[in-house]
Amino acid sequence: MNLFKKLGFLIVTGAMVLGVGLTLSNRGSNEVRAESTTVTVTRDDFTGESGYALGTWSKGALSGEGVIYFTTTSYIQVSTTAGRQPYPYNLVAAPGPITSISVTMPGAGSLRTLTPRMSASAPVSSPTGGTALEVKTFTSTTETLTWTISSGLNYKFFQLVPGGNTNWANFQITYEESVQEFGTLDHIDLDTTNAKLNYYVGDTFTMDGLTVIAYDTVDYSKILSSGYTSDFDGVTFASQHLGTQTVTVSYTEGAITKTAIYDIEVEEMPDWQMFTKVTSLSDLHVGANYVIGGTKSDVVWAMSTIQSANNRTAIEATMNGAVIVETEDTQIFVLEEGIVADTYAFKAVNGDTAGQYIYAASSEKNYLRSQETNDANGSWAIEISGGITSATAQGNFTRNQLKLNSSSALFAAYNNGQEDIDLYLDLNSVPETPYDEALSFAQDVNSGEGLNAHGNCEAVLTSLTAKYNNLSSEAKTIFDSSTDAAFVSARARMDYLANWVAAQGSSGSHEIISNVTSRNALIISLVIGIIGFTTILGFYFLKKKKETL
Repeated sequence: MNLFKKLGFLIVTGAMVLGVGLTLSNRGSNEVRAESTTVTVTRDDFTGESGYALGTWSKGALSGEGVIYFTTTSYIQVSTTAGRQPYPYNLVAAPGPITSISVTMPGAGSLRTLTPRMSASAPVSSPTGGTALEVKTFTSTTETLTWTISSGLNYKFFQLVPGGNTNWANFQITYEESVQEFGTLDHIDLDTTNAKLNYYVGDTFTMDGLTVIAYDTVDYSKILSSGYTSDFDGVTFASQHLGTQTVTVSYTEGAITKTAIYDIEVEEMPDWQMFTKVTSLSDLHVGANYVIGGTKSDVVWAMSTIQSANNRTAIEATMNGAVIVETEDTQIFVLEEGIVADTYAFKAVNGDTAGQYIYAASSEKNYLRSQETNDANGSWAIEISGGITSATAQGNFTRNQLKLNSSSALFAAYNNGQEDIDLYLDLNSVPETPYDEALSFAQDVNSGEGLNAHGNCEAVLTSLTAKYNNLSSEAKTIFDSSTDAAFVSARARMDYLANWVAAQGSSGSHEIISNVTSRNALIISLVIGIIGFTTILGFYFLKKKKETL
């Protein structure tokens, strides 16, 4: 009986082992294997200050820090002098167990001992932390010391602790990476953190920024770079899409299709301002709205509303062809006259610095700041020639050229180099001249509201009179005195309307354009009198002739 029990146990155990083996075989694409990766860290991989200072390093999947001598650029120099710790160690865990550490001398330096200290769970930031490996000693200035470590210890953190001041050409870390192949597709998840979730009518749907993650039946995952689709691919949003729309994302692998959904919002297109590139000085209009932009690597950037301590952040401009379209983060400026002759000032009209002027703020640093009261440093001499626009502040600071940084997303004030700026104008914001203002009113009288006076003279006259009274004094003068045909015709029409309303004897007060109509009142009265006198006289002669006959 005991023998049968033992055999039964062995059979069950064998079946279990076989079952596990079969399970792994059935999902053979999930089979785990180990690959070794070696990274070599040199002096050039450290960044930090000069002298002995704490520097950071990053290589492959590892990164960390350590106090080394930064004045030397040819090798890593470490010191055991008090305060010059930690020694080089990693802050980010190795992806798999560390299986080898090697440190090489550069051909110079003192021969010292070296002890790697290891941990499976946390960074070894103390020279006495972790578990010490064998202490080894350099016997040659070109020697390499190597430690081989069992992967079963699962060490993922290290620190290299020297026995005295010494130099290293480099250190090498070898670690294993667990590699698992994807099995049978089970489901997909979506990460919409960086996806576009808000659209306007006229926008085209995009999945740029959307992260699609596929999972197999053992919950092993992979991030998809392609191969997935949505039911909104190629859709340009129209009015029927207004509101919340649910997007279904589909992914197929091994004849299995899985889906996931997320919501987007579609709104009417706001009445954004549109800004056209300025190409000549004649496009500069005091009182008009502008965006400061620039181009690098064929991408148009715009100054944003984000004023940092010392510069302005640049954002990638939203373009409609060659026109910049305003967004919530686009800084809009109204152009004013500078306090220095023949200069201009940029006054913010939106954002946190609304009402403030940008200005060059230093001769030592590339500072571009904002101030509430303008001065010469915020008075910019603008030149446009050969397609190049320049703006130079006229104050006492010498870093005074408004530029787009060639390598970073910011605008600042420089004394040379960088990328040229461009100015973009909202054409609808250009103020009317007095003549334009007067002509617009005359056209309204001649071919606009003034044409609708039939049967409605009194109301039309009242409306046009109000519009006339709202004209600037300069525009009124032009309307009242210009001999241009449009103004002559408009004045005649206003005279006709005023006299017609007066002749009808309408009740109520009507504000008439006195300086347009008063000059004709006497003439009209005389004409009416002459017509009446002529009629009476004719009647008299006809009667006299009849009596004679």
